[in-house]
Amino acid sequence: MLLTSFLLMHNPASNTAKTETVASLEDVTFVYENGTVALDHISLSIEAGKRTCIIGANGSGKSTLASLLSGLSAPDSGSVTLVGEKVFVAGTPNFQAYEQARRQLGLVFQNPKDQIVTSIVDEDIAFGPENLQVPSNEISRRVARELKRVALLDRAHADPATLSGGQQQRVAIAGALAMNPKLLILDEPSASLDVIGRRGVMKLVDTLCGEGRTVVH
Repeated sequence: MLLTSFLLMHNPASNTAKTETVASLEDVTFVYENGTVALDHISLSIEAGKRTCIIGANGSGKSTLASLLSGLSAPDSGSVTLVGEKVFVAGTPNFQAYEQARRQLGLVFQNPKDQIVTSIVDEDIAFGPENLQVPSNEISRRVARELKRVALLDRAHADPATLSGGQQQRVAIAGALAMNPKLLILDEPSASLDVIGRRGVMKLVDTLCGEGRTVVH
């Protein structure tokens, strides 16, 4: 199924919402190696301070769209602009632009096990900022802030493998938030969770959106 027609939902604008466009796709087409067209001439804009929900059936290209919005995949044609940087123009990557943009993007995968890379929760949350060469004292501040936000302060020194699926996904979200992204992209963050885990993660997403963050999920 092609994501040529999908439901794009925004939260209502608030007094604090900005009108800045954080990300945009212009006439983007993406084709898998087997010849399947995932996205066919898609154009959309993501506005700052808004919650954007992209809804489609399984296999409709939602994960591909998330990958494009995070700069991890290149379109076959069309242009992608992320936080003011033209990362892809006519399907051609601009690596210098992506290097500037990636510092302001946060991506959370469907399965937290694909994202968690260390054996201690707080170290995993610190991993992204460390790679961005954020000063150590600032990293510590961010890790504490995000542990509190995702209600995992008491599991800071735990092995992520001992946590529930919902807790692991909250660790992944905390790691993305610790990078202070202008755009947070959640690729079906509750898809692999049970009912309890799903409720916890979506409650967190609701909180983030209520804070005026720019979230795509």
